[in-house]
Parts: sequence; C-alpha cells; structure tokens
Amino acid sequence: MNLDYRLPRLPAPSRAAVRGRLREQPQLRGHVVFGLVSASAAVAVCLYVFTAFHRMRFPFELEWMEGGILEHVQRVLSGESVYAAPSIEFAAFIYNPLYYYIGAVFCAVVGVGLFALRLVSFIASAISLLVLFLLVKRHTRSAVAGIFATGFFSATFAVSGAWFDLARIDSLGLVLILGAAYPLILADDQSRHVRVRALIVSGCLIALAILTKQSAVFVVPVLLARAFSLGGFRGAGIFAAATLLPLGIAIAFLQMRSGGWYWYYAVQLPATHSVSGRESLAFDFWRFEMFGSVPIAATTAALELFWLPRALSRRNWFLPAFAVTLIVVSYVTRLHMGSYTNDLMPAHAGLALLSSGLLCRLAQLCGSRAQPAPVFLIGALQIGLLFYSPASYLPPAGSRDVGLHVVDGLRATPGEVWVVSHPYFNTLAGKPSHIHFMALVDIELGSRDPRGARAALHKQIDDALSSGRFSQVVLDDNWFFNSDALHDRYVARSEPLISDEASLWPVTGTHFRPTLVFEKK
Repeated sequence: MNLDYRLPRLPAPSRAAVRGRLREQPQLRGHVVFGLVSASAAVAVCLYVFTAFHRMRFPFELEWMEGGILEHVQRVLSGESVYAAPSIEFAAFIYNPLYYYIGAVFCAVVGVGLFALRLVSFIASAISLLVLFLLVKRHTRSAVAGIFATGFFSATFAVSGAWFDLARIDSLGLVLILGAAYPLILADDQSRHVRVRALIVSGCLIALAILTKQSAVFVVPVLLARAFSLGGFRGAGIFAAATLLPLGIAIAFLQMRSGGWYWYYAVQLPATHSVSGRESLAFDFWRFEMFGSVPIAATTAALELFWLPRALSRRNWFLPAFAVTLIVVSYVTRLHMGSYTNDLMPAHAGLALLSSGLLCRLAQLCGSRAQPAPVFLIGALQIGLLFYSPASYLPPAGSRDVGLHVVDGLRATPGEVWVVSHPYFNTLAGKPSHIHFMALVDIELGSRDPRGARAALHKQIDDALSSGRFSQVVLDDNWFFNSDALHDRYVARSEPLISDEASLWPVTGTHFRPTLVFEKK
C-alpha cells in the first residue's frame, strides 16, 4: 500500500488577489499609525485637561502674580482705571488690559475670584488647540498632521511653565494671534468679498492680541505681507486699517481714562527695561529651551526650514513664515527682564506648525499620500517624551486650609497690613490692598522716570513706614524689600506667617509665599 504524505498543492493566488493584499497592507499600517498618533495626542490633551480641572477652583495662587492680576480685574469691576499714578495703594503691571476686561465679564457671571480668570485662560487654550489643528490640516491636507500638532502643543504644558490655565494673559494672547492667521489661510481661492472679510477679521484679531500682550506686534509684518499677497496694496491697506483703527481707538480711550498713565505702563516702562544679565539666553534659548527640551520637534522644524526654499510657492509660504515669527516672538521676549518659560508658548506653537509640515513631506517621500506613513511615529515619540505627572502641578495637600488660616489671621489683625507680594490676601480678608512687589520692581528698574513717578512712590512708602501706618508688613524673604524705615520702625517676628513647610507654595513660576512678618515697634 502506497501512502503519500505530501501536502496537497494549493492553487496559486490570482494577480488580483495579490494586488488586493498589497493594497491592504499600507491601509493597515495607516490605521495603526493614525491610532498611535491619535492616542498619544489624546493622552497629552487629557493630561492637560485633568490638571487644569483639578486646580482651577483652588482659591489661592498657583503662581505668585495671579493674585495681582485679580487685583487689576477688581479695579475694572469697581469702575476705576487700571492705569493711574503709582501709589502705595496700587500700581499697574506692564501689560495691556484686554485680559482684565474679559476677566471682569467672567467674574460678573461666575463670581469674583481666580476661578473666573483661570476659566478664561482654559477656554483660550482649548480654542488654541482647535485652531492649531485647523491651520495644519488646511495647510497639509492631513488630519494626522493636525492631530500631531494639537497633541504636541498640549504636551508642552510642563516645559512652558504649566501656564496654559493660569490667571495670566498668555493663553488669551496666543489664541488671538493664531486666530488672526486662520482667516488669511482660508482666503485662498475665495471671492474678493470673502477675502476682504478675512482681512478685516484678521486685522481686528491681531489688534486685540496686541491689546492683550504687546509682543503680538511682532506678528503684524508677516500678516501684512500675507494681506499684500492676497490683495496687493489694497489688501494690505484694508488689513492695516482693520488693525490700526481699533488699536488707535483703544489706546486713545485708555490714555484719556488714565490721565496719560497708560502709555507709561504699557510702553515706556517695558521699552526701558534692560536685557543686561540675560545675554546667555541668546544661546541657551536654542540649546536648552528648543533643542534641549523638545529635540524632535525642534530638529524637524529646522529641517523643514532647510527644505522650504525648494518647496515654497505663492500659495504655501505663509504658514511656515508665520511659524518662524512665533518662534522669534518667544526669543525676543525671553531676553526681556522678568521673562519666564511661559514665554515659550508661541515658540511651541510655531514648532507644532513647522514640524507637522516636515512630517507630511517625509510621508509623501515614502509614497503615502493617502494613508499616514510610519514617519508620523516620530511625532508620537516626541509627544511621549513630554509626558509629565499632573501631581507635580497640583497644589500641595493642605494648602487650602493653610491659605484660609492666613486670611483669618489677617482679618483678625487690627489696622492695615501690607502683604507686599500677595495683596489679594488683604482683599480676601476684607482689608485694603496695596501695591504688588512686581509692579514696584518694574517702576524701580525702568531707566526713565519722565513724570517723577518713582521718586513720588519712594516718598509715599517711606512716609507710610516711618509713620507706622501698617500694623504689620509681610514679606516673602529678607531681600524682597530693603528700606531703612522698615527696619527702624518695625521688628521681625520670630514665628513665620506659615509654619507648614510644604503648603501654599506656588506650583510654577517664582517660588515665593508670604513668610516673614514685621510688626510695628
């Protein structure tokens, strides 16, 4: 008996079946890549949202100037001018006022406090993520590139100072800058009337951005160039008018409302602050804050810039140029006295735009125009490298109770108390508040004093301390305030204001909290 153990011959697959399988493999790879990039972006967004939600209602400062911003908003609510002659009662920060006015509206709706101001910043940051996605998707025709840009920018939350949701002006300023670019991207292949509307909307938005943070003015030239490319001199003129008209009206109103003090705070003081001592940042910005903290995004962005001269055309030059401008804005701002890593937010948005463009070009070289190529996994890796623990940016346990104890102590103290760096504590305690230390430093370091503001403020402070006007003066540290009148008229209390070593510290920014108490002799 013959037994044949050979396997039976299978029929050869048809050519059509082979072609079908080859088509299925790229599609499968595309689904996997899309899923991985989307998952990493989703985790980055969820990390930020989780962190923001868990600290938004914390009633005390997450960063040492948040309370000072709230004091500005309360002046708007009380009908007082934000900008007035510097006094021991109040002096403005060197920022433009739009955030204060929007914050006042939110405070009127949800209640006066840091929660309302953080809500403004959180909403602005969420819209920024959406606009980044739309800008990249429109420019690259790739949804996965837009998802990468959104995920990458979300993931930079920690390396840009954990600032997105703070009661500070930065998120509002950035979303207005990004919003000013979006209509100009959409204006391609549109009718003349649509382009005119886009130019007007863009001009108004960049004017609002400047009225939020003065550094937005550096973005105007690239927007103006885009307006010229869309409509020639007429288009540039429409954009310029849409920018200058609301800006001029607002500045004129602020000048009249403040008796001329707006210009002093918003223009003269920032313009005269020195960059001395920050020269090392001219190199460290690129070495540590770009290629050091976001190496993959910075490298791909640099490669995109090398690639661009061969790829640019009349239609696609604007978004890369806009992205480079955002990086320049961060670079210039970081050289300014008092700058912190929050000023990297525009640069990170610019890197998101540039690096997503390069990933798309590499994907096209791999022959994957229809499906996301594996090269996008580089972007997912960059997002993964930026993951952080939300616990690092939440208030320490017990901080709320410690803060309430401080407020109760101030409320029980007879007479006026000057909490030099945290005047909002006085407001919480129902006491008059006074000038914030940062506003005092801005005035002190200005190289010009055209209206004698510095000398008048010095006299007010010396007179108040010499006369024993305050029952207590609370400092963050000995170096914070050096005044002969303070040491002549007051004596340091042996017990600190806060005995708990771990509580009520800011989770980002300068590491300050009210500690030293000087009592009247």
